[in-house]
Amino acid sequence: MSKTKIFLTIGLLLIGAGIILLFLSSSRQEEPSPPTQAQGVSLYGYDEEGALSWGIEAREGEMKDDKGSLSEAEVIFYADGKERLQARADTLTFEGREVTLSGNVEVIRHDGYHLQTEAITWVEAVGELTATRARITSTAASLEAGQFRYDLKSEHSFLEEGVTATLDRSPPLHIVGDKAEEKDGRLILTGGVVVQGDEETYHCARITYDPGTEETQLSGEVNGTLPSGTIRAELVTLSSDGISAGGGVHLLLNHRFFEGTDSA
Repeated sequence: MSKTKIFLTIGLLLIGAGIILLFLSSSRQEEPSPPTQAQGVSLYGYDEEGALSWGIEAREGEMKDDKGSLSEAEVIFYADGKERLQARADTLTFEGREVTLSGNVEVIRHDGYHLQTEAITWVEAVGELTATRARITSTAASLEAGQFRYDLKSEHSFLEEGVTATLDRSPPLHIVGDKAEEKDGRLILTGGVVVQGDEETYHCARITYDPGTEETQLSGEVNGTLPSGTIRAELVTLSSDGISAGGGVHLLLNHRFFEGTDSA
């Protein structure tokens, strides 16, 4: 074999070996790295001005890039340097800036507001919590709905799809409506509202309950059926002092109203 052929053969072998080494090296580099696992996880987020916006505490978790899963997690939301809302769940998963809490989810606000659901999603960029089939209790009422949304900045709740509510007054009022809103404990239900009391039933377009005054206002073509008769008005107010009405009031009393009470 000539020297040219020998050098050519050796050159081809070296090139081939180089290609194989390069391929093996590239294969090793492309192997995905395992997720990072940690105990006692603490994560924090800050707003554009550098103020603490949220904090996450978890018993353990694993994370890789912008994805992760945490167990026994709690998220605390802050405003003006103060804790405003806490969310706890069995599991927290995140991808990018979207977080889902699932399993025995509880959301607690500083004023006694308490939400329960099986899963809730927090989109940091939007600043909202969303859930399906949620139950809310407060110092004055309880609500349930098929859809729930909470604006973190305004601390305002929005509910729809099969909304039911109970006002913890004496006697209690049971309410059904299409939509509901809650802010600072004040409740508003709208759309085909039906109010059931101890002995009375009302139909109206809107009902508002203010725990501060403990007054319940029904408005928008109010039609009520009472033990003593029926009432129609644009506005009916229920309070500890009784019932008052205004705006085109039409009252039809039955014989029970005139019977009085026999004290003999």
